[in-house]
Amino acid sequence: MDVLAVIKKFIKKEIMFDGHGFEVSDDTPLIEKNIIDSLGIMKLLMFIEKKYSINIGDEELIPENFETPNSIANLLRKKIDTAVVK
Repeated sequence: MDVLAVIKKFIKKEIMFDGHGFEVSDDTPLIEKNIIDSLGIMKLLMFIEKKYSINIGDEELIPENFETPNSIANLLRKKIDTAVVK
């Protein structure tokens, strides 16, 4: 499953509790629409770090990296690519 699909599925099931009919698109503004808050971001980080065996550093915990599912997936892809290169 693609990283973006995994992120969207996690947000819908674990943060939105199946979304109640709301569809999460690649560019849904998560913070702006109050879909995800700091607790949701921490829950998502724990999931990502466990699933992909990577560490998201404090310097990467900026709103721009968590604005949309697409921005989260882009951060994750960079981290995975960096981990593979090492």
